[in-house]
Amino acid sequence: MDNRKKINSRFLPVSDRISRLPVWLLAAVILGIIFLWKTTQNSEYSVILNAVAKGIRTTVWVSVTAYFFAALLGLLFGLMKTSSLRVLREIATFYIEIVRGIPMLVILYYIAFVGAPILVQFVNWLMIPVISLGIAEPLSIRDLDFVSRAVLALTIGYSAFIAEIFRAGIESVGRGQKEAAAALGLSRWQAMRKVILPQAVRNVLPPLANDFVAMVKDSAPCFRPWCAGYNTAWKSLFIFNFQVF
Repeated sequence: MDNRKKINSRFLPVSDRISRLPVWLLAAVILGIIFLWKTTQNSEYSVILNAVAKGIRTTVWVSVTAYFFAALLGLLFGLMKTSSLRVLREIATFYIEIVRGIPMLVILYYIAFVGAPILVQFVNWLMIPVISLGIAEPLSIRDLDFVSRAVLALTIGYSAFIAEIFRAGIESVGRGQKEAAAALGLSRWQAMRKVILPQAVRNVLPPLANDFVAMVKDSAPCFRPWCAGYNTAWKSLFIFNFQVF
């Protein structure tokens, strides 16, 4: 019966397939087509979109880059949180609980105006032997632009949340899977890499996608004092030529 249902569903009439499509998706597609058609026909809208497109590209680049590094850092702290060593668990817990309790806007401003100078001084301190030999020049605070500071701030802020997502995903894997891996003679790291993590990643994909959407939204405050993001592009365009939607 199940096979018949699958086979019959493939040969449904076109009208039945269209009726099964979500109405909200069709409405969104139609509105998008109308919007694009209107903007391409109006010269003023085209100027506005060209100006805002640069800001949108910056927003997307910052969000994708920050999320990539936040996922790597979050995975590291998630593994530390589930480690059998108490020292690693305490370090991960300290980082996660402190960072998660700080508002994202506070992290953004602190990294931009306090953390970045400290980071530059630390890098110069590490490069003292190279700088003294004249091989390299000391870094300046201006070498670290505000886009890089925004990426660093978002990476630190969201890595704590992503670490808890990975921790929950790892603990969601059944204990029997771990015991089976141990029975096969796999070490703890081999069991984590070949048995537990593949299942955990599958379980955490939905919350990871939610965090990415939240990061795109939280990236907007980055562009208030710094980068030419999409809302800064809107304001600049309005100030210079008073062209808005």
